[in-house]
Amino acid sequence: MSAFIADFRRMLDQRPIYLDLRGVTTITPDAIVTLVALVKGDRATRVRGNFPERQESSTLLIESGFFDHVKTGAPVPRSFKGRIEKRHSTRVEPETASGLIRFGLEAAGLEPGAHQACYRGLIECMSNTHNHASGRSARSPEQWWAMVLGNRATGRVQIAFADTGIGIFGSIKLRGLKKVYRAIGAVANSKILHDVLEGRVESSTGYPYRGKGLPMVYRDSLNKRIRSLYIIANDVFADVERGDYVTLRPGFTGTIVCWEV
Repeated sequence: MSAFIADFRRMLDQRPIYLDLRGVTTITPDAIVTLVALVKGDRATRVRGNFPERQESSTLLIESGFFDHVKTGAPVPRSFKGRIEKRHSTRVEPETASGLIRFGLEAAGLEPGAHQACYRGLIECMSNTHNHASGRSARSPEQWWAMVLGNRATGRVQIAFADTGIGIFGSIKLRGLKKVYRAIGAVANSKILHDVLEGRVESSTGYPYRGKGLPMVYRDSLNKRIRSLYIIANDVFADVERGDYVTLRPGFTGTIVCWEV
């Protein structure tokens, strides 16, 4: 996926693209929301494409809310299982987070109500985009995209969040942290992300991770309040439940976080 996105971005800067999805057999919310983020804006008119031949994949793409944001020449039914929201990183959006959660629970046939772990996860993702994603001026804040998909058959709700900014490890605020790790011989961002999630980054470094933020989302995963937590941050892929932290080549310019409840 990371290699595909890198090629897609490079080609889109050069010429119009026809995106052939006929052979796609599996579609997940993280891929859908990231693709929407990439094709929106000034470059949207330069992308055309088709539908997957596999009926399940085609149906999921339609029901995800993808075509609420991406134009198609063919008529498609309105989404009823998925919803995608776009915002700028100027502030967190509690109402948007709550609305997405309500939509997902209803689509999955679950009782409505506050789901604190999901809410914390979305708020933290929004906050990270505001603090880390934009390397630009306040006049041009980074955009983030959040998606929810409810599955009535399984009773599960999937959440995906993406921004295509400079990402956590491109942030000026983390350069000092990288120097600390380089001094002890641990320069990989995968090591830094692992320690940040586990709350091992001491507060004396000046970075407010201990006891809140990403460590809180991590603890929700360990305690099974959320499941299947995956994080892509620049050149790091983390399968948090399995404890796998892998360096990506090529990396992803931005951040993707996804989980389910």
